[in-house]
Amino acid sequence: MNLPRNCSPGPDVSSRRSGRVLTGVVVILALASLIGWAVFFRQAPPSPSPTASVAAGPVVEPALRIAVQPEQSESGRQVRPAPSVVVTDDQGRPVAGAVVSASVEPASFADGSVVEVTTDGEGRAVFDSLLLAQAGAYRLAFTSAGYDTAHSSEFVVRFGPPRLMAVVREPQTGAAGAPIPGEPAVRVTDEAGNPVPDVNVEVTSEEGVIAGGRTTVPTDAQGMAVFSDLVIPRAGADYRLKFNARAAGVEDALSSPFSLTNRS
Repeated sequence: MNLPRNCSPGPDVSSRRSGRVLTGVVVILALASLIGWAVFFRQAPPSPSPTASVAAGPVVEPALRIAVQPEQSESGRQVRPAPSVVVTDDQGRPVAGAVVSASVEPASFADGSVVEVTTDGEGRAVFDSLLLAQAGAYRLAFTSAGYDTAHSSEFVVRFGPPRLMAVVREPQTGAAGAPIPGEPAVRVTDEAGNPVPDVNVEVTSEEGVIAGGRTTVPTDAQGMAVFSDLVIPRAGADYRLKFNARAAGVEDALSSPFSLTNRS
């Protein structure tokens, strides 16, 4: 049966056409969305994976350090308190069995000093036998293989007690009744030969005839006691001066003989 030319398709045909169009649009949109996500993921840089941060600990260097500093000491005796050093490794742990050597600036140790000590289980080396003979200001230096040198603070070695007195300037021949020529002098030292100041020295003559001048003089910074104005009133030969240091353990000193003549 032929339809008239001016007749439109029925409602079923139009619905099918509309459904096909809608389906195509949905497919196109879906494909566009997929293509867009693919491009996005291809161009975006990958996010860095999280990593655990490790805090850096303090850097520890192998060390040789002074644990006990020397202080004022006395000549001829051990440096006190006994200096000590501690040796540690790069983990800060004590090093046992390390040989540590000691030296002194600007001099050298006296005989009997022990200048090499091995560290104990705690990494410590104690120097209890260091002797310095001469009074003065010093610094110690400690060395061990593989470590930087450690320098002590400056310390002072003082003179010891007086032990020796010697005539260093003899009286000369002169005139009776006038100051004895030569300005007789003695020097007082400790056991190591350091001058000892402030020791009162008294002078007499064997004949007991000193009549004028200062007969008691304290030693100066060089350990010297100078008698510049002693007077013996009578002429005579073979006079001798006797010096006595008012200090325990110091023997008297006797001058060489000298003569005095009458004044002309």
